[in-house]
This record gives sequence, structure tokens and C-alpha cells, in this order.
Amino acid sequence: MTRSFDRKNLFFEVERPKQKYLALRRRLDLYEGRSGIVYCTSRKKVDELCAALEAQHYSVTGYHAGMDPETRRQNQDDFLFDRKRVMVATNAFGMGIDKSNVSFVIHFSIPGDMESYYQEAGRAGRDGSAADCVLFFKKSDLSIQRYFIDNPEENEALTKEEAALLRRQKLEKLDRMVDYATHEGCLRQFILSYFGEEASNGCGNCSGCLGNRLSVDITQTAQKILSCVARLKRDAAPQTVAAVLKGREAFAAAYGDNSTFGLLADTAESEIERKIGFLCERGFLMLQNGALVTTDEGRAVLFEEKHVRMPASPKRRTAEKPKQTEPAGDADMVLFNRLRALRLELAEKSSLPAFTIFTDKTLVAMAAAKPRTLREFSALPGVGSSKLEKYGIIFLKEILIYQTETGQTTG
Repeated sequence: MTRSFDRKNLFFEVERPKQKYLALRRRLDLYEGRSGIVYCTSRKKVDELCAALEAQHYSVTGYHAGMDPETRRQNQDDFLFDRKRVMVATNAFGMGIDKSNVSFVIHFSIPGDMESYYQEAGRAGRDGSAADCVLFFKKSDLSIQRYFIDNPEENEALTKEEAALLRRQKLEKLDRMVDYATHEGCLRQFILSYFGEEASNGCGNCSGCLGNRLSVDITQTAQKILSCVARLKRDAAPQTVAAVLKGREAFAAAYGDNSTFGLLADTAESEIERKIGFLCERGFLMLQNGALVTTDEGRAVLFEEKHVRMPASPKRRTAEKPKQTEPAGDADMVLFNRLRALRLELAEKSSLPAFTIFTDKTLVAMAAAKPRTLREFSALPGVGSSKLEKYGIIFLKEILIYQTETGQTTG
């Protein structure tokens, strides 16, 4: 069976910023609290970016072959154990690293070929969650790649003719990389075609299809809004939906028993209304007699894993304040973050990367299902027999303690 190159959870984007460092900071603010990798072409650039970002209180570390082995090991562990959220690195980083919760990969400069780009970008979204693969492109960056091609490491096994042929091949590959960076159509189609796969004309999940505006994946929030609309039915006026999702006290008597009440308690009501308006504009919702109704497109978001992206709002970075990843669906965000803290504690005691205990996707499932028995726990995605035996009781105990503290226990 041949494995397809198409990974539908990855969003591909090319940005052509005037000032790449400011564009990078804007991205990192957008991805605050999430794990990601920033790839640079040179060791010098890795060191410069790390120093600049650390001075601005970003949770960042670096990796390149010029560092001593102990520093590289420590920095790699900091990233794997989630002590540092962002890894800034050359292509020396990544081989053999299977960190499942990498939610973005940013190429600060253009790589030398599509093979390298796709391999490095593909380190995002290993757990199947939505992830972004962003390439910053400036024509001036091509000079360093051409320098590498014109000044290769000595290889005495090659004749002059063979060396010249290899140089031409590398230049052709770089040209294809530039074609990708300047492509005005579907980026996923370009990638799949490059690797010899047939692709449709538009994937709807790349900047080429959606326009080159900075955007964010709001699928989880969209699912909550759509679920609320479905449950409220004739009462689903936009303002009512926003108030119920916010958990406004004045609506508790009428809608407090609704399973979607307070699902977006940490989001401003005006922001919820803005997202509702966006879903209407894009055809996921429609108004009928003053009430919102879910369309076929909206049902595809709820039931068929269709992703929704929305132009990002400008965000100003203030003080250093870690923001946790938002869990999907009906997951309890407070419990989710407590389970993450427990996972980190266990990982550090065992000297294991956190994701090898349970992935974020499994923790989301725990926070949604709140299992009470080992049998219920074993039904969660990502819980095999060995993990059930090793960690089941520990995590069940944490869930029970949380439910007791918050008055959620029954019977």
C-alpha cells in the first residue's frame, strides 16, 4: 500500500513579509502557548533569533550543529518536555524527533528544495490535530541557498562533470521551491503534483485557496457555536447563542442545563458574536426568521472534520503570560490543563518526553469524557493496555479529585 503525501490536517501558507522578525513575533503571539518549530538557514540566524525572542520573554530555545553536545541535548529536552514552547533550529534538528503536539512549523527562510521543506513542515500535526506550515519568502534569501550550491563540501568521489550535473540539479530544485513560494493557486495541489500525486484544483485549506491573509484555525470554536445553535433551535438568535456560550448569568435560569452553556466562558462575548458573523458570511450558518440554522457546510464541520479558518485579529503582546491550548469539542478546559500539568510531572520524574505518556489529543478526550472506571478509561483514543496499567489509576484519581472539588460528582 502506497502512503499518500496528503496530510489534510496541515494548513500550508506562504507569507512575504517586509520585516520577517516582526512577522515572526506576530505569528508567535498568535500561537501563544502552543509548541512549534522555527527553521532557519544558518546557525548565526538561530542564535540571533533566540537572543532577540528571549529578550521579549518568549518561551524559546535553539538547536544547531555548532552547539556543544550537552547544550544541544538540554535544549532538545526542554522542547520535548514542554519546558520551552518554541524550538528555533537549523535543519540539524528534527531527525528522529516525533513530538506529537507540534502545532506549527515556520520556515524563516526558503529551504533549498521541496523535499527538505515538506519533511520539515511535516513535523507539525503528528497527532492529527490542525497545524500550520508557514513559509516566509523574500527574494533576497535566495542568495544564501545559491551560496551553498556554489560552495559545496568537497567530494573527491565526483568528477568535474558529475559535480556540475549535481549543481544544475540543485539549482533546478531551488527553482521549484521558488515556484512554490510564488504560486498563486492551491499550495496543496502544488505539493502533491510535485511528488507525483493527483490533486484537485482547490483544497480549501491553504493560503492559495483562502487568500494570503494571516488566518487562524477556529474549527474547535466553530464546532461549539454550531453545537449551541443545534441545541437552541428556534431560540438560536445570534445574541442568545453568544450569551449562552459565554455563560452569562442572566441566561442561566433558562439555558443553564444546556450542555453548551459556558463553553466559551474565557472568550469575550463580542468576539463570539464576531465569529458567529463570520460563520454566517462563509455559509456555515444562516438566519431564518431571526434564528440561526446550521447549513450543510456547517454540518460538515460538526461531523466530517471540515476545518474552518478565519482572518486573525491584530493581537498586542503585553506581559509574559502563558496561554494554554484550547481543547476541542466539549472538553473541560480547566481539567485539560490540570491533566497536562500531571503529565509533565510524570514525564520529568521518568525522564520521558511528555507526549510519550499521553498526547494532547488523548488528554482532550479525557477532559471531555471524564471517565470514572478503568474500563471507560481504556476506551479513550491513545490508551493501550500498557499505558492503562501504568497511568490509568493516576489520571482517574486526578479526574475524580477535580470533579469532587468542582461539585461534579454524582451518585
